[in-house]
Amino acid sequence: MGAVRLGKILLRWCWSCNIPIVASKTCHICSNDTVEVSITPPGDARPAFRADLDLIESVIDRQFGEGCGKLLLNERSVILLNKAPDLDRMDEVILDGGVTGALRFVPGKGFSFLPRLGFANRFVKCATKGRIFVDDGAIESIKKGASALAIGILKVDDLIEKGDEILVLSKANQLLATGRATMNGNEMLQANRGPGVKSRWCVAKSPAVPEVADKDPSWEEVIEANQPEMDRMISKSVSFIRKTVDIQNLPVAVAFSGGKDSLVTLYLVLEAGVKPTLMFTDTGLEFPETIDQVQIAADRNELDLLVEHASFEHFCNALPLFGPPARDFRWCCKTNKLGPTSRQIARNFPNGVLSFIGQRRYESESRAKHGRIWRNPWVPGQVAASPIQDWTALHIWIYIFGNDLEYNPWYDRGLERIGCFLCPAADIAELDTIKTQTDKFKKFAKFLTEWAEKRNLPEGWLENHLWRWKKIPKGILELLDLDESEMHSSTESPEGLNFTLAKGYVPCTGGLSAEGAFSRPINLSQAANVLQILGAVSHTPNEGMLSVLDSIVFQEGAVVVKGKDEAQLEMRTRDIREMIFRSELCVGCGVCIGRCPTGALELVNDKIFVDKEKCTHCHKCFGPCPVIDFRTHQEFNH
Repeated sequence: MGAVRLGKILLRWCWSCNIPIVASKTCHICSNDTVEVSITPPGDARPAFRADLDLIESVIDRQFGEGCGKLLLNERSVILLNKAPDLDRMDEVILDGGVTGALRFVPGKGFSFLPRLGFANRFVKCATKGRIFVDDGAIESIKKGASALAIGILKVDDLIEKGDEILVLSKANQLLATGRATMNGNEMLQANRGPGVKSRWCVAKSPAVPEVADKDPSWEEVIEANQPEMDRMISKSVSFIRKTVDIQNLPVAVAFSGGKDSLVTLYLVLEAGVKPTLMFTDTGLEFPETIDQVQIAADRNELDLLVEHASFEHFCNALPLFGPPARDFRWCCKTNKLGPTSRQIARNFPNGVLSFIGQRRYESESRAKHGRIWRNPWVPGQVAASPIQDWTALHIWIYIFGNDLEYNPWYDRGLERIGCFLCPAADIAELDTIKTQTDKFKKFAKFLTEWAEKRNLPEGWLENHLWRWKKIPKGILELLDLDESEMHSSTESPEGLNFTLAKGYVPCTGGLSAEGAFSRPINLSQAANVLQILGAVSHTPNEGMLSVLDSIVFQEGAVVVKGKDEAQLEMRTRDIREMIFRSELCVGCGVCIGRCPTGALELVNDKIFVDKEKCTHCHKCFGPCPVIDFRTHQEFNH
């Protein structure tokens, strides 16, 4: 996967103080020049917490021998992680001014550490595993980047498997390269040709280890050294907040998620002299600790707190229709977050609200393109603004540590970001951590098991969290040795509703007509209510039919649409089709409620209900809808 640039890489290092510096070319403590740290874009480095460090040490010890992890990390207090593009999770591990290697999670295999040559020298003398020794005649070519050929391998440590990360040494224990085994240890000793280890880092092509001061820095020193940069960023953000509040002239809220970015956003708004309302959408999929963080923030700052709830049961009820939420079809965000947020705003801020949101450009391409102020079509009435758009994760954490803010404990447990406990955007590695620590995941796992059994999906689909995609990436399938043809049924929904339109239009009195049919009978009473959005509906229940816009809908699913010309006929067919999809498949997210200017829409028994006395047929509720998204997704994939 290629690196993506979302902004300037700002990470630098003061070699004299041995601390990370954000953006500044001089250190505020010692006034010496700082040096750029070469990390992979987007370059959003963050602190490594205790759980991260314990994991790194354990992985290195498992690969190379007991004690190697501690020697590499050198008992430093300030260690950073930088997320790099990969099939799942890969974090570059940064300390003492350089990248020591990368912690990588491979689906189906687990974690491994990819050491860089210079830093691997810290633990090579302690290593008892993951080593091969080569003939003296191979030394020079391996130093220049050549693979370690099997014919030149003299000795290997026990239990080396294909794909393992390897230290390549001379007979005199000189470290020549680090790389990946292309065969197992026995094959290396028996083969007469072919590479045994493909080099990643060699003597000639490895960056030199920075000559930093041999001391353990503290986060207090990091905070002090970065104070000028933080003052500049805080001033810029506070100025943006004040200016935006003046221009928009709307009630002010902070969309608080319980994560680090919204936490900093809240305190920046407070620094700007603005006392906002705190808005939180409890998706029903939150960690208990996240809900606690929201209440703590409201209480400590004496803020009004608005909470909109979407239940876990509501999510579970939508699962049979939509299937498991996926990275390429995140319906759960619409039903359990954006829909409730839309209702919350419509009820509490009928004339609109300015919401400050903790969004940063370094998080994703879509967020980088948003700019600092935007409107979300799923959340009408909200003007969204991000005062931390240009902040890196290191800016965020220096602010949190410097102000001694209480943050979500899930960061201490190894999560990079805080979201729903089953977010499909999470890495497999994160989900493996989460699934053992929340009871709700057990109910979701039961659904996934039943879903997989009904579709005869292979065992690897569930074990490797492949439910996170409707169309599973080719690289993941190849890595797990799975056939794409075995997976296609995972995109099907057992309770789907299809519509077929007969080809051609038929001349009729006053224009044209078209005929079509839904794949099953429909709830005519529910459809009659929702179709009022289009116009007056005539419905006599015992007749098994209704009429709207000169067209007829039959209970068994047949539809006859009439229009004066092709353009009107196409529009009416589309609108009637869409309204029946909405009436049949509505999951009660309430997105359309927020768009209705007359208050004609409400939820009754988790379904949309139209008050015909208030509905003006303005069609403003026609915007984005999870059900219509679902139908579009199904038609696109089939």
